[in-house]
Amino acid sequence: MPVLNEARFLQAAIQSAKGETAVEQIVVVDGGSNDSTRTLAGQTGAEIVASPRGRGCQVARGVDRARGDVILVLHADTQLAPGAVGRMLDALNKAPSIPGGAFEMTFTRASRKLRWIAFLNNWRARWCGIAFGDQGQFIRKEALETMGGFPDMRLMEDVELSMRMKRFGPPLFVCNGVRVSPRRWVDRNFAGNVWKVVSLFLRYLFERRFIGLKGMQTDYYRKYYVNECSAGG
Repeated sequence: MPVLNEARFLQAAIQSAKGETAVEQIVVVDGGSNDSTRTLAGQTGAEIVASPRGRGCQVARGVDRARGDVILVLHADTQLAPGAVGRMLDALNKAPSIPGGAFEMTFTRASRKLRWIAFLNNWRARWCGIAFGDQGQFIRKEALETMGGFPDMRLMEDVELSMRMKRFGPPLFVCNGVRVSPRRWVDRNFAGNVWKVVSLFLRYLFERRFIGLKGMQTDYYRKYYVNECSAGG
């Protein structure tokens, strides 16, 4: 779980994971919080790891500490639905050649606009195989090692992970998986946020295809989290 100043949401996310019997370990990777995030994480019994700021590099350090066969990336403002981990493991057991996938997501407060965003996110993950991080991406640790590890990127690590999984076949899509806070849509201009997400996503796919990972620009994190102090999850 990558976090940065997530005292408001963190404990609910951790408790949703602790409620799943198949979860053996919870690793919280802090990118330099200056609120009570680390204290609250410690109170839940989660393991705490320090990391440079940036979602992908934080998750990569958490993966280094993970002991389980399957890695589940859960953002701090996201809660697992009851039984979600069991459904994930069932899907993986039925498709042993597929390395991982993501969950169906809903928002905790669903206006018409937010239901439309959730629909588009779920459609993209189900039919295009590309999920965003707040959809609870999961992957077999063995497969992740074959791919060279978790994408150590400040942002777009979720898209890159999806693209790498797609080389092995369509990633799994597990229904009734996670409930996400709408904060990034409520606290920002809605139309502006839609444009920001879509434009950065398409730009990443274009640069990845025609420039390559080594040649593409690296300012995605700054552009997405401009003027924000909470950018870990």
